[in-house]
Amino acid sequence: MTQARRILFFDIDGTLAMPGDDPSEAVVSAMRSARRKGHLLILSTGRTEEMVPAAVEQIGYDGYIYSAGGRSVVNGVELSSHTMEPARVRAIVAALQDVEGCFFTMECRQGSYHSDVSALNLTDLGDGQGSSELLRLVQLMKDTPARLISRYQGEDVYKISFFCTRRAYMDKAEAVLSPLGKVVRFEGLLAVSEVCAGEITAPGIDKGRSLREICAYFGAPVSQSVAFGDSMNDAEMLTAAGIGVAMGNAEQRLKALSDRVCERCQEDGVAKELERLGLC
Repeated sequence: MTQARRILFFDIDGTLAMPGDDPSEAVVSAMRSARRKGHLLILSTGRTEEMVPAAVEQIGYDGYIYSAGGRSVVNGVELSSHTMEPARVRAIVAALQDVEGCFFTMECRQGSYHSDVSALNLTDLGDGQGSSELLRLVQLMKDTPARLISRYQGEDVYKISFFCTRRAYMDKAEAVLSPLGKVVRFEGLLAVSEVCAGEITAPGIDKGRSLREICAYFGAPVSQSVAFGDSMNDAEMLTAAGIGVAMGNAEQRLKALSDRVCERCQEDGVAKELERLGLC
């Protein structure tokens, strides 16, 4: 008996691969097999389109969610685009600049602009002890040392990601940002680290909203969707999906609200769960 077509949503960092790594051969093979069987693949990431690694892009997809729900694209058609109003961006930047030990990046459609982190040892910050979102942010800053805030020319901003060198600084950042948008704080393995990461988008923008939008585009009930993620910016997506799968390396908060938990990203969790669900 042929299984009904499913719409499969995949986060990147900490789900398909760890930041800086390519998806494993097992994960790529399972995803492509699922697509050959008629299931639809949707990439659902906190990254902008420009920031998607080539090895991830080459898997092949039927649609995309970028910037943690800020933008969605299907069959080359932009279904939605939610950037922050310039006044909101200015207020967020001013608030973050006033928090001690806080560094951030403004993520635009064409690239990003970040704080001066030349005084920090980014290698130590990205040593694997933080959440996948912290590792992604550190990797981005290491890869684009010249893309400083001073070069920002007013481009539309989808999301602002940040990290703080102490948990007390993150507490302050979270408090001052909460009135300005949707703030997500990432824990992961950060219980053993002072370095904390977070992000802020416009109110009401999240991956769950985009999942429902894409399911409607394809004329499919959300009950036919399966979503994979590891961070709290995946929470709305996993709870909206027919089946929400948290990675073994996911935050405990995410595991608690998910339908299933698979193996860790480093253990090819996506591939193994697709096989268990009979989708590849």
